Amino acid sequence: MRHLPGAALLLAMLSVCAGCVQPKSGDFDGPTIDKFTGKLLKDGKPISFDAAEQVTLQLKLFTPPRSYNVPIKPDGSFDIGWMPIGIYGPLLERRQSAEARPVIFVLPKEFEIKAGKTTYEIELGPSWKQ
Repeated sequence: MRHLPGAALLLAMLSVCAGCVQPKSGDFDGPTIDKFTGKLLKDGKPISFDAAEQVTLQLKLFTPPRSYNVPIKPDGSFDIGWMPIGIYGPLLERRQSAEARPVIFVLPKEFEIKAGKTTYEIELGPSWKQ
């Protein structure tokens, strides 16, 4: 009986993570783009990160709910292959090392991937602090 709360917690975590799996292009039934590039900005200017830091742009697709992780390079740029067209809720995850706890920053605006658009600039907003 002592293991029941632990099993319930594990089941809840697995059901939440089921929506976080990054599907392959064959698993998505909607319009997509083949590739896009971009950079992160603060007040319209490019930002950079320490080379040892791990930075990931997490894009949460609203419909259908899916999650995608886009690695950010030290110069604040990114390039990614296949992605569904749609509106995303963006988060930025920063880790000082692979073992460090992540620091999550919620971006102030939704992010939209549009058909035919292949270059994006993402403004981090006024509350961003390097």
